[in-house]
Amino acid sequence: MNGQGGNDDIEAEIDALRQSFAARLPGRVEALRAAVDAADAAAVADAAHAISGSAGLFGYHGLAAAAEALEAAALKAAGRDAAAATRIAPLAEAVYARAAEIG
Repeated sequence: MNGQGGNDDIEAEIDALRQSFAARLPGRVEALRAAVDAADAAAVADAAHAISGSAGLFGYHGLAAAAEALEAAALKAAGRDAAAATRIAPLAEAVYARAAEIG
């Protein structure tokens, strides 16, 4: 096997992982929606974190940035009143929109 064949194999593995991320993304978005609907800032932060890392790794930088911003806001809102948690909903909308672009 030449050096190029090894790179092709690696690229194929990365592509398979990227496709797997995209296939699991709707479930992660639904978990995020449930946390936002429940005004559970800590759960929102966890769900956003689960999306942001993988999104950035696979080149979905807009989604990663939106999820990171949501995570930061949710962490700030955690432990505060329910009104603070509901103010993160617009940031969640940005994540939903970016996730919808992947498919």
